[in-house]
Amino acid sequence: MGRQLSRRALLGLVVGSAAAGLLGACGPTPVATNPTTAAPNQATAGAVAAPTSAPAQAATAAVVTTPNPVAPPTSATSTTTAAPGAPTPPPKSGGTLHYGLASPLTSIWPTFSGTEGTQDMYDRLLTYDGNLQPVPALVESWDVASNYKQIKLNLRKGVQYHNGREFTSDDVSYTLERAMDPTRTSPLSLVGLAKGWAAEAPDKYTAIIKSEQVRLSVFDLLTQMRVGDKDTLDGPDSKSKANGTGPFAMVDWTPGESVTLTKNKNYWQSGLPYLDGYNVLFSRDGQAMIASLEAGASDFVNYPLASEAIRLSKDPKYQMQAIYDVGSHYAIWMNVAVRPLDNKLVRQALNYAIDRQRFIDTALGSLVGPPMNLPWPTYSPAYEATKNSTYPFDLDRARSLLASAGAPSFDTVITYATVGEVAEFSTMAQIYQADLAKIGVNATLQPLDNATWTDAAVHASYQGLAVGHPGGFGAQDATSGLQTGAFGIANTFTNFNDPDYTQTVQAAAAETDATRRKQLYSKINDIILDNCFTMPLCSLLQVSLSNNKVHGIMRDRSGGGLTLTSTWME
Repeated sequence: MGRQLSRRALLGLVVGSAAAGLLGACGPTPVATNPTTAAPNQATAGAVAAPTSAPAQAATAAVVTTPNPVAPPTSATSTTTAAPGAPTPPPKSGGTLHYGLASPLTSIWPTFSGTEGTQDMYDRLLTYDGNLQPVPALVESWDVASNYKQIKLNLRKGVQYHNGREFTSDDVSYTLERAMDPTRTSPLSLVGLAKGWAAEAPDKYTAIIKSEQVRLSVFDLLTQMRVGDKDTLDGPDSKSKANGTGPFAMVDWTPGESVTLTKNKNYWQSGLPYLDGYNVLFSRDGQAMIASLEAGASDFVNYPLASEAIRLSKDPKYQMQAIYDVGSHYAIWMNVAVRPLDNKLVRQALNYAIDRQRFIDTALGSLVGPPMNLPWPTYSPAYEATKNSTYPFDLDRARSLLASAGAPSFDTVITYATVGEVAEFSTMAQIYQADLAKIGVNATLQPLDNATWTDAAVHASYQGLAVGHPGGFGAQDATSGLQTGAFGIANTFTNFNDPDYTQTVQAAAAETDATRRKQLYSKINDIILDNCFTMPLCSLLQVSLSNNKVHGIMRDRSGGGLTLTSTWME
């Protein structure tokens, strides 16, 4: 991989990243307390927003409050369950949040999409609001060329790194350069978005990035890049020191165990953050993490098992935050270079053999919406509802296709990672294994540690199928998630290589006519459904739990990433 990544970031290589924030120029809006759920934004098919300057209003929070008992979210917004009728007092400053996370952190570098635990050390250039439109962050305003080959970024003045150095246009150039380097970037999908851009710094507070090609994904790129200090990241202590412009600064880090952050008192968003700091304790044992919350040792835990989150959310002492439809999803993909998976009919048969609804009901508490056959969130310009149920669960159809392919029975392997929020992967693998046996396919389960699994996925060295959660399906350009990874046209995890697919993705990424772009997205969908090299299951569930004294937990509308900037405690 070329560098150490957090477990979350390792998975982000497969996830890709659609993580774009909701922090606006005036700071994030705290958690809403009215028992309503905002409707998802249905982006106009093929439309690409290109504001020439930033909206004046702050971003809308992605978290709303609904009363117990737990009900499936009705939209793609994050839902916090809380006791009915309990008024939320106004935010106040102070307090240290004790935060349990179901993953060991192995790197404190900015991972661009954001790594839970350290994401609030590093700011982004731009963020997305609740309507998936770009809004200011470190970039205060911008001017984008009508042909999407250039964008001028006017930087916020007076922003300081944690060590007191001023943020300037040279930092934008460095961040873009770093985003192009796969040895220093996670997720790899960002490499595909960043390549082809070049940065100029005509003055201290102006950056211009240019491309020789039309790049509709420019806002998907800019909302993912997190900015870190060049001297720190390129220095001899880069693995032990962190220096960003974010609301919290690192105090101490014990690799794989814990990280402690303190309030950035010079943060550019006035009045934020509210917390004095937070301490993250990493856990490899999901039950122990839940026990810590119940015992009062933790105030907040991220990525518990969905079943545990649902159980505790029925207790008025706790609140569950759940979000889905954010551009990432559970999926099964396969190495198409391995026989008989090189046969398209075999792959189609395996798609019919996936009981998506059972997985949704069994592992995810029915909290993620309907099954998916295509990778797009409902707000994506490539979303086609009529094609999203092409492969219903049908074992008879699966058997018939295997017979037609001349492979009525064979052996294969299902591999998956084993730690943290991916605990549901094992449930999916077991469900799938049992159903494959009914059609003559003998699947051996192969759980792996995260580093081994990620290496096998990136290099397509596994010998059968893999369970994971791809992502990076951008809010502005659907092809943002098709650059690398399980659906990638380059550095693919599947060994799938089709010139028509590559050319169609590249054409869609550069097509400025909305009608033509929509047609190209539809063709991409047909290629994915016909070839079945990667098979989506359902939207990724991102879930967390807190005690009822914690407020203002926010997740991004695109990507689902967590921010504690506006979190506060009673």
